[in-house]
Amino acid sequence: MKTLTSTLFSLTLCGSLLTSCVTPKPVVRLHPEPDPGKWFFGNQYTRSVAEGVEVIAAFEGVQQGLLVFDVEVVNTSEQELLVSPERAYYHPLNNQLDTLNKRGFPLRFNARDPETELLEVDKAVARAHAQYANQSIALLFLAAANVAANVATANQPRTEQQQQVRQMNNQAVWDGIVGLSYLNQAQYVEKINFLNNAKINWAADPLRKTTLLPNESVRGRVYFDSYIPANYVEMVMPLANAKVRFLFRQVVHNSSLTSPPTR
Repeated sequence: MKTLTSTLFSLTLCGSLLTSCVTPKPVVRLHPEPDPGKWFFGNQYTRSVAEGVEVIAAFEGVQQGLLVFDVEVVNTSEQELLVSPERAYYHPLNNQLDTLNKRGFPLRFNARDPETELLEVDKAVARAHAQYANQSIALLFLAAANVAANVATANQPRTEQQQQVRQMNNQAVWDGIVGLSYLNQAQYVEKINFLNNAKINWAADPLRKTTLLPNESVRGRVYFDSYIPANYVEMVMPLANAKVRFLFRQVVHNSSLTSPPTR
């Protein structure tokens, strides 16, 4: 009876740990203000114009902790326009639309630079290739050392039992080497596939640095780190001599099924 009680207690404890250890992350939504914008496929698009530049933007969602905006830039001037998405930034604001501070300095979050992200992915790919090669060479040396040890001790007298033990040990070493080789290759393939997907995403989806001729436009996604304490987000896109601004109200939803938005 005592054993059964202990088992039930252990199962109850495990169940409690499985259901209570991980807290769901809050869900963030941004809504343009004061103009509610136009809805298209579930996104609210808002428009801002400044000195021959028209920018249309919508909050798309959060991906891996990053705020994602769908942005289109239209050059309505008679001059060339350089679009540099890495110059975009946002200020987190409180309910009075004052910029939030940290240690007395106003907070500012810069957009992720696709060119820098692609460079970092290429560096990671190079490191993965080198790590795989080094580990493969180490396994080859280990295999060679095992062969050399077997050759050096091949003529030593042994009983039948000692010979069997030697063969078992040798097989265990080879199985270990083969297992490590498969593991090394599997980890390498997984890492390379992950990095290749990251490279495709950073190359295809974001707004990339582009020179626009008059009446040309470019469209893509702009990524920022999220900041949960903000009540509002003021996104700024410096373009030529203008700074195009957008204001979004941030709503943070508790991931609990029964809880209303926290604000």
